[in-house]
Amino acid sequence: MAAGKLGLALTARELTALVADDLKQVESVFRLESIGSVEAVSSIASYLQGNGGKRLRPILLLVSCRLFREPTAEAIQLAAVVELIHTATLVHDDVIDEAVTRRGVESVNARWGNLRAILAGDFLLAGRLAEDGAADLQLDHQPFHAVPARVAVQAVAVG
Repeated sequence: MAAGKLGLALTARELTALVADDLKQVESVFRLESIGSVEAVSSIASYLQGNGGKRLRPILLLVSCRLFREPTAEAIQLAAVVELIHTATLVHDDVIDEAVTRRGVESVNARWGNLRAILAGDFLLAGRLAEDGAADLQLDHQPFHAVPARVAVQAVAVG
């Protein structure tokens, strides 16, 4: 951080500027991590990322990291995971609240229906939790993180 700003309050714009290059990397990881084996899931994830957001959680994580050192690849990954989890919960919230819009555009559930919205939110959430929290767990001879994709394929095919 700039020594001239030490001890002073920074605006949101200044905080974002401190980690702008890091945020570009976070967006790239977010995009890669939200690709599913089901086209509907990938389309919804792309739609969600394209609608932006403040990215407050990754910004706070990266600024906190920068207090001590340059963010590592792991910090960038964690910032993307935090945003993926947050995004998944927003999709679920919109279904529960029967929201028609999110951030001024059509909500996922309004555009694709509740079933696909829930599946996409579950895919983003379960995939992240499985990969980060239970990477070694095997289920039916497949890595645990592959299971949500199979469930999503079956449900989208039925729905």
